[in-house]
Amino acid sequence: MSGRDSNALALPDYVREWRDRLLTRGWRLRDQYGPPCDRMIEYHALYRGELYSGRVTISRTPETVRWGDLTNERVLLCNEPGAVQVWRFAEPGAPAAGPIKRQL
Repeated sequence: MSGRDSNALALPDYVREWRDRLLTRGWRLRDQYGPPCDRMIEYHALYRGELYSGRVTISRTPETVRWGDLTNERVLLCNEPGAVQVWRFAEPGAPAAGPIKRQL
């Protein structure tokens, strides 16, 4: 198991291939490079067996991070086994969005 799979129980090949394709396009693995605070990012996250995407600015202040059932922060920052999260900086002026459920 590679360092990229340290949080995964056993990733299916199609998930590993999807993640690795994004990493070769400049996306960052959340487990290796935590997303910055106070700057808009885009993300894709495999969370509880479902794929979600979104755009969010993570707050520096823990009291203002939204930890509801299905928020950008929960999907992007959770440390559950099998979770896979990748992110990149969003285009300037891009609006916040998500989490949006997608097909893998």
